[in-house]
Amino acid sequence: MKYTVSKLIKLYESNYERLSIIMPSLDMTETDVDLTVQGITGLVVRVLEHCKYTTIVKLSIAYDHDTRFGTSMVMTVRIYYDAQVAEVMSYQGCGRLKSRYHYPNETMFMPREKLQVNQFLKECLEHFLLISDEQSCLTFLSAH
Repeated sequence: MKYTVSKLIKLYESNYERLSIIMPSLDMTETDVDLTVQGITGLVVRVLEHCKYTTIVKLSIAYDHDTRFGTSMVMTVRIYYDAQVAEVMSYQGCGRLKSRYHYPNETMFMPREKLQVNQFLKECLEHFLLISDEQSCLTFLSAH
């Protein structure tokens, strides 16, 4: 599938929309927020930086008893409130993803690694929203 800039922006917009549903007051918080979903150890959202137009959050998902997906997933996401987009900045410790890589490369990233990581974020957020709708178990815990 060929991706254009407009399709990539739509992906960023959909990630922003899903994050806004999960955390509606994220633009007003400067503290850590924990979000749990029944049956999964949880999605933990940590606010790393909060500015007037952007927020950088660290999303961590730890899997409960289901090791098919590994033990955990960590990504850093920049949220732009004025443009209403959310973009993955780093994933699993790999910082600053380029929009395109030559293949093969030293790190063996796919040519469209950044696109794939943002698509993965979309799918993770959809999963949390689906579980919360089915089980009505989306719960905010106290801030740390």
